[in-house]
Amino acid sequence: MASTRWSRRRARKAVRRGPTRFEVRLRSACPDIGFTARITATVLAEPPYPSPVEEIAGAVRTMLRDAASKNPKTCDPADLASARDVCGQHLARVRQLPTDPPIEFTAELTLGLLPDDRAAATALLSAQRRQAVTDILRRQKTDALASELAYPAALLA
Repeated sequence: MASTRWSRRRARKAVRRGPTRFEVRLRSACPDIGFTARITATVLAEPPYPSPVEEIAGAVRTMLRDAASKNPKTCDPADLASARDVCGQHLARVRQLPTDPPIEFTAELTLGLLPDDRAAATALLSAQRRQAVTDILRRQKTDALASELAYPAALLA
């Protein structure tokens, strides 16, 4: 009985200590700017596991990579806080591996931008602001011209 308890403890520690923390590069809504994510998985199931610890860790990483790659494609890299919230909530759900018995796990996400991507996001944001100012000035000029041309008497004068 003592060996079983210790073997379970060793297996539990191996899964928790194993490669359950990994980094992933994720695409964003902007084609050339991507997120970097550090994902930390936590296996909730207790040993004995239906397969070796390395296979379980690999399956957990694969499932989390797939889940993480789906969400940030719609996120704007200029709004990093909302991207963190959306992606973090998506990965925080309890998931199960399709094994018998099922192995439940959850994940924690730390999302960021590399320095080059951060500079690109800043440049993109400033370009968007300049374009918005230009559009507003053009719209004001067009509205003023339209209001002048709306009165026929003003055209004759």
